[in-house]
Amino acid sequence: MGNGLIEPMVRLLILLFAFSFSLIAKEPLRTWTSIDGHFMNARFVQIIGDEVRLEDENGKRFNLKIKIFSDQDQKYFADAYKKSLFADPIPFNGNGRGAVIVTYVKGDVTLIEKKRSSYSKFSPQIRKVITGEPIGYGSSINTGKNSKIILVLTNGSVAHIGQNSKVQFSELWQKKWNGSDQVISTLSEETSPSRSYLKLDRGELVVDIKKLNKGSSFLVKTPILQAGIRGTQFKLSVAPDASKLMVLEGQVDFLGSDKKVRSVKGNQMTTALKGKVPKSSIIPKTEMMKVQRIVNEAIENSSTISLNQLARTTSEFSKNAEIIIKSAANLEMIWCPPGGFTMGPSAIDAQPSHQVVLNKGFYLGRFEVTNQQYREVMGKGAKNKLPVYVSWKDAMSFCRTLNTNEKLPFGWTFTLPSEVQWEYACRAGTSTLYSWGAKFNVKLANTRESGLVRSTEVGSFSPNLWGFYDMHGNMSEWCIDQYGPYPGGKVKHYEKDHRLRRGGSWNSTALYTSSSERGLPQLANRKATAVDGFRLALIQTK
Repeated sequence: MGNGLIEPMVRLLILLFAFSFSLIAKEPLRTWTSIDGHFMNARFVQIIGDEVRLEDENGKRFNLKIKIFSDQDQKYFADAYKKSLFADPIPFNGNGRGAVIVTYVKGDVTLIEKKRSSYSKFSPQIRKVITGEPIGYGSSINTGKNSKIILVLTNGSVAHIGQNSKVQFSELWQKKWNGSDQVISTLSEETSPSRSYLKLDRGELVVDIKKLNKGSSFLVKTPILQAGIRGTQFKLSVAPDASKLMVLEGQVDFLGSDKKVRSVKGNQMTTALKGKVPKSSIIPKTEMMKVQRIVNEAIENSSTISLNQLARTTSEFSKNAEIIIKSAANLEMIWCPPGGFTMGPSAIDAQPSHQVVLNKGFYLGRFEVTNQQYREVMGKGAKNKLPVYVSWKDAMSFCRTLNTNEKLPFGWTFTLPSEVQWEYACRAGTSTLYSWGAKFNVKLANTRESGLVRSTEVGSFSPNLWGFYDMHGNMSEWCIDQYGPYPGGKVKHYEKDHRLRRGGSWNSTALYTSSSERGLPQLANRKATAVDGFRLALIQTK
């Protein structure tokens, strides 16, 4: 993000993440033999394409071509490669996150997103999936009876999830790349190196996987078997005590409950029963045609997705999760990746609910801007952690001054969040009246019901699932938008300098502090009152 913006905590998390891998039990030192009779002591690390990565006794790692080793060692590497298909994927150097994009939804399809904040006391909620929305790793998709969903992975592969199914996208790692106008229906190979790990707990999953790069992987685990894929079309279905794998073309290696690696090739199927040796056979012609129709439907519904869209989505999900703004007294910001949600309804001005998809992410302040932070930037105000109260124009002045003070990357700017961005962050993957559930809880927000009759220091109540504090109550928060109707809604006309506020304040009743409620519009230059605060946003405009 540029000088002074990356939070030290992020670096620490990366170091801890790397350290956690170092704690995994290492392979023992082994004597390797080359084809010309030379010997070397080292431990095996991993297979990368046509090379093997080894580590000497001092911990130094290096790569060598597999073909220089003896036949016995090459067999060892072949067996190790097969086993590596079933290992949980590790990130690439420099990381990079993949995602999936929903291209078709039919019937009852729901989503549970990953909890992003370790500080939140709340559990993720189930919500409806929205066509067009991108979904990140750790999310689970559930389909009901006569329901289905079609998805595109950012590596270009296409997936169809059938009825009564549950799939979790446990890990999605992918290297960033520059997109193009090419559409995925023309792809034969993946867009960039990727490592995907899915769990199919029940139901059926049909996938068209593009040919993977060296170092890429695609793993699907079921309660009975694990499938490691390099590039193929296949169907995997799960019943309580059985898993069935059908391969239309290519080859799928799988690891059964007996821990033996087997292969299923095109036109073949295998059935794995719990505690029994898997049995293989030829796929019946009628079944083959049925699966092929599903693959064709999935490809057709996703055919217009461009590589530009996939590349942007990969880039958006690869941003630093948290940053800190030092020149604003260490103001903390959290990354909100792209996604979808149902906005509204607003009962007060009769605005309807409607689905929204955000294709671009943004950073938003973890807390409301405090007096101390305002003083640090504007040179006036108190020195405390109470939220500052300002007019809309004063809040915008703060943003402009901060834009001047900070060395931002090209195209990035500090501003107020839009109404859509604010509600998206407030809901944090929920669809209930409040980010913690359907009923108001006086212990979770500073409102009139709390009886405090004043604002409290930021962070005095529990954060939502994404780590944002005081989205309900404490201070009404200015948004960038002029006051106007939702699509299809009707509201009283206001002049253009009336601006929106969200979240309600310590002086608001519970209803006015819900995720969807809009505060009554106020003039942008009205004198600041003790209920009007703001939360900083950082967005990319170019």
